[in-house]
Amino acid sequence: MGRKGLGTAPNQLIDEIDKEADELGLSRSEYSRQRINAGRLLFNAGKLDLQLLDQLMETDGSERPGTDIKTLDGDVSQQILSALPRDESRAATVDELREEVFGTKEEQEELIETVLKQLWDQGKIKSAFGEGYVKND
Repeated sequence: MGRKGLGTAPNQLIDEIDKEADELGLSRSEYSRQRINAGRLLFNAGKLDLQLLDQLMETDGSERPGTDIKTLDGDVSQQILSALPRDESRAATVDELREEVFGTKEEQEELIETVLKQLWDQGKIKSAFGEGYVKND
C-alpha cells in the first residue's frame, strides 16, 4: 500500500471530480476512495453484480432496501477487508488501513470542521465556555 500516484487524468475530469467532491463536502481523495470502494462492491470475481446494482438503483421493482444504518464495526470491517491485499509481500500496515478507512488526519479534521459549521449554521450547536462545542437545546 502506501502513497503512490496512479497517473494523470485530463484537467476536465479532475475539475469534474473536484466539483462533485466539493458538493458532497469531501476532499478529492475521500471522494475517489469512496467511489473506488463502491465499485469494488459492485464487482465480484471480475463480473458486475447486477442484482446488487438493481437493488442500489431500485430498478427491479422490489421493495426498497432497508434504511437501517449499518453499524460502524460492520462497515469498517468491510472497508478493511476490501483494502487488504492477498499477497503477503504487499501486506497493509495498521497505519495504512487507518488512512484507507478514515482518511488522513487532515481529511478527518476538514470533515469535522465542515460538519461543525453546518450544525452551527442550523443552530444545533453552540460554543462552550472556553473551547469546544455543546448541543444547542
